[in-house]
Amino acid sequence: MNWQEHHLKNAKRCWTLGIVTIVGAAGFGLLDLHFHWAKDMAGRIMFMAECSLFGLLFLGIGFAQKRKAAMKPGAAGLTKTGEEGLRTFPHSEMMLKKAASLHPVLRYFSVDGEVLLEFRETGGRLLLLAELLGLRRFMSRSFVLTDRLGRPWVIYRQKAGINPPIEAFLPDGSKLAVYKEGMLKAQIAVSDQNGTTIGWVNKDDLLGTTFHITDGSGQQIIRFFNGGLPSRNFDYFTSGDDLINISGGLASDERLYLRFIGLPAFIKIWYGK
Repeated sequence: MNWQEHHLKNAKRCWTLGIVTIVGAAGFGLLDLHFHWAKDMAGRIMFMAECSLFGLLFLGIGFAQKRKAAMKPGAAGLTKTGEEGLRTFPHSEMMLKKAASLHPVLRYFSVDGEVLLEFRETGGRLLLLAELLGLRRFMSRSFVLTDRLGRPWVIYRQKAGINPPIEAFLPDGSKLAVYKEGMLKAQIAVSDQNGTTIGWVNKDDLLGTTFHITDGSGQQIIRFFNGGLPSRNFDYFTSGDDLINISGGLASDERLYLRFIGLPAFIKIWYGK
């Protein structure tokens, strides 16, 4: 998926959410005429107006996304890495951007606006209900990291419970790594398939605006700027998108790369701004 397709997909999702919200508000008003859920006419009108405003906001965001897609057609295509995709990235910097979706979907871009990877949660409608009830983090969850062509690179699974570890697997089913959040907020231990600690995730400040990821020797291999940092390329990104700095050693080691590259997406989901 290229830059243009990314924005067109977001536009369609926003339009769908906007139309559903507006139609839902109108449906509530019609049903309330019969069932009298609202205490008075003013309450009914106020609720319908608030929902309609949200719907219009989604529609506006959708049109903005479509305009962005039309502005940069030249960003389309696999200009740097070819159809086969990369097994190790030469990029020392990447941008992480959230997609408009009911489930977490994040995409890794080059600073030139080229889609590199997609990280998304896989699951059913039950997760949406759990999200509304604030129980999502206590349920079993699964995620997948794919290349630009949709081919899975890493599959992640987390069992239900309080702070269970996340296990990472290769597509052939072999275990790749285990991520365990520590007692201190925003500290994650990374272990290999044998349980040996091979890295850590720590935040640099109380606000969680930057994180650093180190290997087992304490060498920094990734630094993650959690929103608010001026983008490297304002033609494609905003200051709300996230910057990822990657060390040369990580980009040259395929297995190490696969063990750590999904962590910025998890940081964004758990502590994101």
